Amino acid sequence: MSELKFVRPDTKAPRPGERTQPKYEDQLLDPFRVAPHVWHVAGCKGCGDYLIDTGDGLILIDTPTPEFSKAMFAAIEKAGFDTKDIKWHFISHWHGDHDGCSADIKDASGCKIFMGSEEWQ
Repeated sequence: MSELKFVRPDTKAPRPGERTQPKYEDQLLDPFRVAPHVWHVAGCKGCGDYLIDTGDGLILIDTPTPEFSKAMFAAIEKAGFDTKDIKWHFISHWHGDHDGCSADIKDASGCKIFMGSEEWQ
């Protein structure tokens, strides 16, 4: 029996080699305040990367995929913060859309990076 593939009638199925992801420019997102002292700073849609202002330094939770590194740095600056003030970076889990720019953040800020031991192995 052959495998059936369903496509919504209002959706055109992609052809081989056809772009299925939105263009880079269409994925960019300005930073926004989530709660007091908490900002969404991924710089792109589809990633949940947050900056927390503790008053004693910044905490960054996750980073977007590598192609959005410049967008993330721009979002942090646009939110009114300096990357050099990031003291701690927490990675929720080991996927490219959560740790993709961690090395860039480490290089720019010298922050300490934390990740659960289960993910580290």
